[in-house]
Amino acid sequence: MAQNRFRGDAPAVAQVNTVTPANVGIGNTFSLTCNGKVITFTATAGTVANVTAGLVALLAATTIAEFAEVEAADITTALTLTARTPGKPFTITSAAAGGTATLITTATTASSGPEDISTLANWTTGALPVDATDSILFSGAVNAYYGLAALAAIAPTSILFDETFSGNIGLPDWSDGGYYEYREKFLQTLATTVTNQSQSGRIKIDQGGTASVTVNAFAAGSPLDANQPAFTIKGCGANSILNAMQGSVGFGLVADTCTFATINIGSLTNPASDVQILAGPGAALTTINQVGGDVKAESNVTTWTMTKGTGTLRGSATLATLNSDEGYLYWQSTGTLATLNLGNAATLDRSQRNAAATITNSTIKAGATILDPGHKITWTNATVLDRCGLEDVTIECGKNINVRIT
Repeated sequence: MAQNRFRGDAPAVAQVNTVTPANVGIGNTFSLTCNGKVITFTATAGTVANVTAGLVALLAATTIAEFAEVEAADITTALTLTARTPGKPFTITSAAAGGTATLITTATTASSGPEDISTLANWTTGALPVDATDSILFSGAVNAYYGLAALAAIAPTSILFDETFSGNIGLPDWSDGGYYEYREKFLQTLATTVTNQSQSGRIKIDQGGTASVTVNAFAAGSPLDANQPAFTIKGCGANSILNAMQGSVGFGLVADTCTFATINIGSLTNPASDVQILAGPGAALTTINQVGGDVKAESNVTTWTMTKGTGTLRGSATLATLNSDEGYLYWQSTGTLATLNLGNAATLDRSQRNAAATITNSTIKAGATILDPGHKITWTNATVLDRCGLEDVTIECGKNINVRIT
């Protein structure tokens, strides 16, 4: 198996687009669009030169951040748009209205540079990775911000961010230019295994929606972006597995989707804080095996087994079965918990959600705690106290309640 390392050392080349107006008539409009924002010039003379001069003047005067990233030049028969930052691509489209007027954009020089996945000179083999035969390595102080769709159809055996990797992969939601980022933000791939052993503050991976993957989170970087995990993944297929030993990991966030058949959570140094998992509403989770760490889930879970650690179930997320020994679950979601098995030193806390919920079947052992001071839980069937009595458990369920002993 060959290894293809992303070196990130290609020279930076500025993108250049040429925009050409034609069939100009007085009153025709000529527009440039970037990230949904539009600059429009209305022709005051029936000449190409009138349009090119007018658009260049508008671009020179604009306060729109996306357009400010390019420099416009009038070459009489057309205008050129050149990236002010070599290696940082832009997408500006053009259109004309009125009569037979046209405004056509052509790519004169493609963007390339050290932070671009699609730039072949950045790879040790001088070519993009290929299916199955390649593993991909990211190491050292390199970043990959652009050309992130170049590997979308590639299925390498593995992607490794090793211990030396200190760069970032992908773009934040909010650009440092002061606008919502319109470029691709995730590195797209169909990798079989993705392993993070780095201290990176931003790694964003998109598995395309159908490719199953084993994800290993073995290191903890401080998140670079506010309110975002350091390691974010989306588009994992139905048989995907997450093994988390350290770090902050997020998936299924906002409108993104991600499926994990199994999530295994452990620790390397501190069981209480080594792992932070954020599962958004777009996630679909079958089994969580948790030995330490903290999980916040806004997604449905079939079986959650906790041996130490904390968890929070939020929003409208459902949970079919909770097996907990020494774990602490904040049950803040609506809906029904079909099966509850609460063991030694385990806690189910309903005190933070003032909404009705139902537990269908429950078994509680000595040392367990249930906190429902607002009496929001409806117990469908009688609770089983397994080899213990009421004096061995803590149940806070408000006042003016009915207790059934069978």
